[in-house]
Amino acid sequence: MNHPTTPDGRYFVVSGRRWRTSNPALGERGPVWWTDGAPDFNRRMAANTPYAAWYAGLS
Repeated sequence: MNHPTTPDGRYFVVSGRRWRTSNPALGERGPVWWTDGAPDFNRRMAANTPYAAWYAGLS
């Protein structure tokens, strides 16, 4: 299956819910792998996150 990935590459979306993308060292359910201090929105509905406008624009 092909699931859309957020523009920053941190998450992919399945049935409206966002999941963290896999990092080879951590796996998709490990701790966040980015270091810029951004919050973790794993397993949240895309419509309830800062990615809502991006998700709404998908066709």
